[in-house]
Amino acid sequence: MIESGVPGTVFLSLDEVRTLARSVLVSRGFSAAHAAAIAEVVAAAERDDCPSHGLFRIPAYLAALAAGQCSGSAEPIVSRPAPAVVRVDAGLGFAPLAMARAEGALVEAARAQGVAALLDGDEALVGQGADGDDEAATVRVELVEQGGRDGG
Repeated sequence: MIESGVPGTVFLSLDEVRTLARSVLVSRGFSAAHAAAIAEVVAAAERDDCPSHGLFRIPAYLAALAAGQCSGSAEPIVSRPAPAVVRVDAGLGFAPLAMARAEGALVEAARAQGVAALLDGDEALVGQGADGDDEAATVRVELVEQGGRDGG
């Protein structure tokens, strides 16, 4: 940690950001796996100068868990409903762990089929208020290119 010269402001290394995020999330009820996955996303956002998805977002994760709007320990379920399709059910957990768990199957499908789609569902959304439409499903389709034109 380095003091910035601006009162009340410090600079953290990315490792310090990860450690801080993980420790806060675990201390408030997230599993180690969820905390680690969220911490990676938070650190990447800070690295990429996108503070709205960085440490700034941690209180929203905590509020959602405290309000019972998500599961801090859900184990994502990955399936392959078709050769080029990977589906991950987040079990009302947040997306970072679900995406991490689906990544290997998605890469495998893309290598085998040339393209793959990732469908994710039943994930909690950061900042989703109590008035949110709990019946609405979140679906994201991601296309992954494997190599260039020559397949490399």
